[in-house]
Amino acid sequence: MKTFTPEVKIGYNYILLNYDSQYELMYSLARFQEFYENPILKGKVFSREDLQLISPDYYILWSGCNFPSKVIIEMLDFGFTFDRRELVVYDLVCESDLSVVIGIHSNDCSTLSHELVHVLYYSNREYALEVERVVKSDREEFGRLREYLIGMGYDDSVIVDEINGIVTGK
Repeated sequence: MKTFTPEVKIGYNYILLNYDSQYELMYSLARFQEFYENPILKGKVFSREDLQLISPDYYILWSGCNFPSKVIIEMLDFGFTFDRRELVVYDLVCESDLSVVIGIHSNDCSTLSHELVHVLYYSNREYALEVERVVKSDREEFGRLREYLIGMGYDDSVIVDEINGIVTGK
C-alpha cells in the first residue's frame, strides 16, 4: 500500500513537501489545510468524506498547500486521528521543527513561487505588516479579490495572506 511519501526539502523556516501527483498532495495535506483556512471546518474535527461534500472533485482542485506547522498539534488537541499519510507528514514536520509547511506536486515552479510568498508572510513580521498596509490602502481593488476568496471558501483570517500570494506569487 502506497504511503504517498513526498520528496522533502528544508528551507529557512519552512519544510517543502513535493508529491508525485496533485491527488497525492491533496490527499496527504487537505485536512491540515482546511482546518487552517476553511471557515466552515476551522476548529472542527472532520473527515475526508466531509471534504468531498465540499466538492466531489476536492482532491484535484488545488495545486498547493500552506499552513503553520502548529496546525498539526492543534488538530491533535481537537481530537483528530491521523491516517498513515497524515502520520508521514506529522513525523516529517515534527522532526524538522520548522514553522511553515508548504506542499506542491510534480516540482510545479509556479505553485512553489506562490507558496513561498506565504512563507515570507508567516516568517517576516515587517513584510506581513507592509502587506496588510497595502491591502487596506486599496479597499476597492482588494475588496473585490477579498469577496472572491471568501466565495472560494477561505476564512477571513487568511485573506490578506492569500491576496499576498496571488498578487506577489505569480
